[in-house]
Amino acid sequence: MAGGMNDASKEQTNENNGPDGKAICLAKIEKNSRLSLPKQRRFDLLRGKLHAETLTQSEETELQDLWQSVEQMNARRLEALTELSQKRGIHLSALMDELGIGAMRFSERPSPQLRREVAQRAQGRCEYCLTPHAYATQPFAADHILPQSHEHSTT
Repeated sequence: MAGGMNDASKEQTNENNGPDGKAICLAKIEKNSRLSLPKQRRFDLLRGKLHAETLTQSEETELQDLWQSVEQMNARRLEALTELSQKRGIHLSALMDELGIGAMRFSERPSPQLRREVAQRAQGRCEYCLTPHAYATQPFAADHILPQSHEHSTT
């Protein structure tokens, strides 16, 4: 049929824009994958000042607010990833591999030595929210502050 869509085109259109919302999920994943460049630069600067112990009270508040934004973005991204994996009928880790996000594999987790170094560097505080260990309701986890999925290394 001239001017009509073939089955493959219809399927692609449904995949991208259809009522099942796959394109919306992909847009949410992309939107929540990283801070804007100015916010990322500010975040990096404040983290450096945190480790140098030169943060002012207002900068500490600003850093906590940025961490909260990052955590909210991560939650929204994970929700969209989960929804998209269900819509596609594939396992979440397979979707992440397909999108080039990649889940952390056991061999990529921080070594016990690195975990000790991170704990010492953090001086008894969560490096996400700066909560003292004494107030934590769960043990602190060693995690990537700067995600490997954004080409950062384990340090």
